[in-house]
Amino acid sequence: ELRRDDRAVVVDVARGVVTAPTAGQADPTAVADLLSSLASARVDRRGGAPIAAPRATIVLDVGRALTVTLGDEVAATGQAWVAVDGQVALVPGWVGRALDRDPDQLRQRRLVAPGAEPIALDVHVGRELDLVLAGPALVRRDGDGRSTRLALEGRRALWTAVAALRLEQFGPPADPAAPPAGTVDVRVGTRPIELRWFGPCAAPGLVQVATTIGDGCVAQAAIDAVIAAARVAASDAGIAATPLVTAAPVVALELPGGVRVRQDGGGWLIEAAAGRWDADADRVRDLLTLLAAPAQRRARTADDQGGAAWAVIDASGERQAWRVRVAGAAATIVRGDEAVALELAPAAAAAVAAAPAGA
Repeated sequence: ELRRDDRAVVVDVARGVVTAPTAGQADPTAVADLLSSLASARVDRRGGAPIAAPRATIVLDVGRALTVTLGDEVAATGQAWVAVDGQVALVPGWVGRALDRDPDQLRQRRLVAPGAEPIALDVHVGRELDLVLAGPALVRRDGDGRSTRLALEGRRALWTAVAALRLEQFGPPADPAAPPAGTVDVRVGTRPIELRWFGPCAAPGLVQVATTIGDGCVAQAAIDAVIAAARVAASDAGIAATPLVTAAPVVALELPGGVRVRQDGGGWLIEAAAGRWDADADRVRDLLTLLAAPAQRRARTADDQGGAAWAVIDASGERQAWRVRVAGAAATIVRGDEAVALELAPAAAAAVAAAPAGA
């Protein structure tokens, strides 16, 4: 337990959670740093007057209650007075600074840890926004088995906004049973993370939230940023203009005529009914590079669906179905059942047109 003035936070170190005054996740780095400071602290001098006005009090469960009290700093030397179960001592300044903490510093504030990568992300706001993204590439699930690949910059903008969500204050919502104004659900690895937001907090610019890391208030501007990025991702404007959108490197292409081009060690192999051959690795890499370049996005027409069937398989095992339509020097790609078609740039169109014959 860490107490300061009239506030306190109780941490179950073994479970990594805050148990009082409100439940939540503990900040493992902050807790470990505090315990490490206590374990490595040394005494400069024993004895001194009792500490009448503690700056902070730490109570440790070591099979019994062990109380560490932080007193004033000695201005002339920077040292600090500390009492352990009432036994007063003078300690180095770094010990005093390590123990001089706000209780809320032991709490986890950010909804997701820095550097975390999502494998699922949902944003719901009443009836106006219903965004569901799944898989390492955060593919948009549009219902009825349909899916849409989003532009990298849009996915980054949304994840950056979600990763910026942090608790500015702690405490339960005024009415946690009330229906939320909106929700954010994230899955990082096997861990589900949820945030629900409600009405405004007493402090201006903050909104009440209930989350899996604890309850409190986050900045309204942070919620607005998530909603704005989610709206783009939910619209046609968020659809990727680059044909090739994968979360892992491409390891195989299935082309018309039963031809399969797949990675084989450091090179590429062509497999067909007539036999197997080594592929020109430079040509395969050039094709993939051109497919990863921006194309011209437009509304899909009935003609676009009549192209040749391609399949793209990446290292995660994910398989994308394409329809590739070549007409003269032009080529168009439709991914699955997306609402748009992608008109390729001339160099990409030429490479796509030559790919089956070249293989």
